[in-house]
Amino acid sequence: MNAFIVVCVLGLLLSSLAAAADPFIPTSGWTIYLEGVRAAPWPSCPYRFLSYPAPACNEANLWDGAGIDQDFTLESVPGATALTFYLKASCGQYLSYPGPCDQHEVNMWPYAGINQEFTFVPTGSGNPGEYFIVAQGRASCPYHYMSFPVPCSTDAPDLVNLWYAAGPEQTWRVYPASYPAPAARSPVAGSCADVFTWPSPNQDKYYLSCTGGDIAFQTADDISESTVFANKGSQLGGSPPAWCSNGNRWAPETYQLPNAPNISVMVVADLQSDGSHRIGYVYSHKGAGPQHWTEYSPNYLTLSPGTQGDIDPHIFLDPTTNKTYLIWKSDDNRIGIQTTRIWAQELIIHNDHIDQVGTPQVIMDSTGLWWATGFNGEWSTLVEGPEMIYRDGYYFLLFAGGQYCGWNYGEGAARATSIFGPYEKMGTPLLWAPIAGTYQGTQLRGPGHATFVNDRAGQLFIIFPAHTDDDQCNRLPFIGKIHFVNNWPRFDVPFG
Repeated sequence: MNAFIVVCVLGLLLSSLAAAADPFIPTSGWTIYLEGVRAAPWPSCPYRFLSYPAPACNEANLWDGAGIDQDFTLESVPGATALTFYLKASCGQYLSYPGPCDQHEVNMWPYAGINQEFTFVPTGSGNPGEYFIVAQGRASCPYHYMSFPVPCSTDAPDLVNLWYAAGPEQTWRVYPASYPAPAARSPVAGSCADVFTWPSPNQDKYYLSCTGGDIAFQTADDISESTVFANKGSQLGGSPPAWCSNGNRWAPETYQLPNAPNISVMVVADLQSDGSHRIGYVYSHKGAGPQHWTEYSPNYLTLSPGTQGDIDPHIFLDPTTNKTYLIWKSDDNRIGIQTTRIWAQELIIHNDHIDQVGTPQVIMDSTGLWWATGFNGEWSTLVEGPEMIYRDGYYFLLFAGGQYCGWNYGEGAARATSIFGPYEKMGTPLLWAPIAGTYQGTQLRGPGHATFVNDRAGQLFIIFPAHTDDDQCNRLPFIGKIHFVNNWPRFDVPFG
């Protein structure tokens, strides 16, 4: 790749995103992790994160996780081209390489100079955060691309060196680990987990609900940086049947029937006597208002097979076919399974009841998501809270991943050209703690189980619960914007 092409690619990338802060463009002052995009997925190929073993901090290799010994702070190089940096480790050393062209190792060095300059070159794959990394101080040498081996060790770190060409074994993925985050703003007073937002039929109002009890019901006049929702009471009224009488209700979502402005249906999971949650529905025929949802399904829906239960329901209207689908998570982690699954089934939504069409199908599971750490062992992963949007020929499955009160909980994305998949997972989280912002001076943690809603102009917003204390886990909702690059969603830097 010659210098002219590199400069053009960098210029186009930066100019196209000048109006939005993109977390996957390396920026001076930010701290990042670097993952080698290896042919075998995690965890079958666990050693993939650029690392500097402590306490010596004198070599570079690949480790099986991302933490304090894998983060690098980007320092600008005076007079250098765009995306050229020194990479400073937390131990104070700099990622480095030798000057002589016949030496190819990558190691650490105590000072920043010509042999510590690295340039990030977009791979052109279109995948978020993927770069070739050039040893800029020896760019005239044939071997100048930072590289990792094709065989993948499963019991020891792999070494890193320089190679003469850019290809799959020279592809690195950037993850922000920290940056000078502005304060995030909550549009809701008080805690609100598993938040969901939807517009009124003519979009003159926006509604918001939260997990728990009779389901909090809140309203706002618009969706924007300054939106404030007002609490109007609760959604549920009437006399719940047995399936919905426990009150331990999770992740309610409301679907407005097209061409029926006074009819909407809520889907919600409640706790059953066997310890599982099950999903049923509740209608309102009086429009949106406090305690308007009073007409309950007689029983919960029969969905995924097994004893684990079903949670986190979402109704999606496919604009290409006008068919509706229920999308949900089977609660696999509840019974000790190491991966969790997202399902879909077609529905026919009538004015007073719902019919299920066909059989439920798994459309995605949690395999390969190293950042979405589950509850059931070292290699367990967890996805939940599915939402779906359709855009430019793709079905985007947006989901939460990880342990919901943990630091690592975040929001991910996958895409497919068919609603039933197969889904390609975005290699990086869409949103996680390092880029979520701060609240009252403290870094937000666990930003996941989000809702996505367009304003009247078509701008897509995300409202996501997050917290500042793992032990208390008092989740408040925060608001931000989403934009798309190369048909993948990006989270904008939080509003100050």
